[in-house]
Amino acid sequence: MSARMLALAGLLATLLIAPAAARADIKPFGTLNCAPQGGVRFCPGQSSLGNDQRIKSFDGVPLDADVALPASGDSNLPLVVLLHGWGGSKVGFNQMQAWAARGYAVLSYTARGFNGSCGRPDNRLFDPAGCATGWLHLADVRYEARDTQFLAGKLADQGLIDGQRIGVTGPSYAGGQSMELAALKDRYMDTDGNLHPWVSDGGHPMRIAAAAPTIPWTDLAYSLEPNGRTLDYTIAGPTDDTTPIGVEKQSFVSGLYALGSATGYYSPPGVDPSADLTTQFARVNQGHECAPAMALEDYFETGPAWERPIFEAVMAHMDTVGPVHVEPVSVGIFLKRARSFAQLRPMTKWETLSLSLNRRETHPLITRKVQAWSGRHYHVFNLRGPDDLDDRIRGWLTEAYLESPA
Repeated sequence: MSARMLALAGLLATLLIAPAAARADIKPFGTLNCAPQGGVRFCPGQSSLGNDQRIKSFDGVPLDADVALPASGDSNLPLVVLLHGWGGSKVGFNQMQAWAARGYAVLSYTARGFNGSCGRPDNRLFDPAGCATGWLHLADVRYEARDTQFLAGKLADQGLIDGQRIGVTGPSYAGGQSMELAALKDRYMDTDGNLHPWVSDGGHPMRIAAAAPTIPWTDLAYSLEPNGRTLDYTIAGPTDDTTPIGVEKQSFVSGLYALGSATGYYSPPGVDPSADLTTQFARVNQGHECAPAMALEDYFETGPAWERPIFEAVMAHMDTVGPVHVEPVSVGIFLKRARSFAQLRPMTKWETLSLSLNRRETHPLITRKVQAWSGRHYHVFNLRGPDDLDDRIRGWLTEAYLESPA
């Protein structure tokens, strides 16, 4: 067992309880058949046309999962989830056996959008409806992290595991997800970006008891396009890692994109802005010249309905202040003089307006902590419609504009 596995095992070791006798008819998720193998029980998921044993996640996307169990014990087992790296698949029996032999239930599944979980055209045909939107979301806590939580909840509802004794581990892409799950701990995030207590469908309270990320990331944007504006020992401001856009690690990003394209399912361009890796990759690699990254009309074609009215209200005010260069990019709209003085970014239910002032202000629409950096204070307003742009916010827009270099 590796040092990483030993570290996680040490954290969970005190949670082990002497197992009860094994039931011969145990079926994880109600569909996986178990058989003795290597001193433990292995319950592999199979998928073929007409025999799809993949487990449907919270939104119906089928996930290719395996479970391993100790030779004895079928209830309230501690669970270890083994996640895989970018472009990979569920880890297989050999890695799972070491944990199961020590008394753990073990779950390994292929992340949504990769290989057996809708990542290949052939297995998308096994469940066309479930895989219709089964593309990967780049370790989004609303999707990939929630998949892990959903599967663990199903095992808890079945009585196989104790929902309070869950460990997660994995390398690289999975290391970031392990970090996310550890930070969420006993919460989950819905697709609208709201946090809730993590409770299984059957009513069991759930939590991550231990995590052992390997070569992880905690800020994916910064790890791939660092701009030198953040410090490891401080909490970054809401726009610090993307203002300005950093220098792309081009060969690394291109290699990751190619690997994901070969082993995964990317959202069709323009269909899902939150997961449109093809369009985002093209924009990142087109360079940043004087022309905007995309035409304004093209930008609004894929955005939420409330975005254009808010933008128009902002620009109606800015027309009374002075000339503004409008630059739509993949993440939102930059308003510039010589450099950006404000940004508009679409969120799930609102539009954020970000601007900096030489002091800290308060306002009911500021829901994030105001961050200070180099003598400036960065304010983020959540606007749900053009009427939210009140006189105070318009005044601060003017101030941010006038304080920005011409």
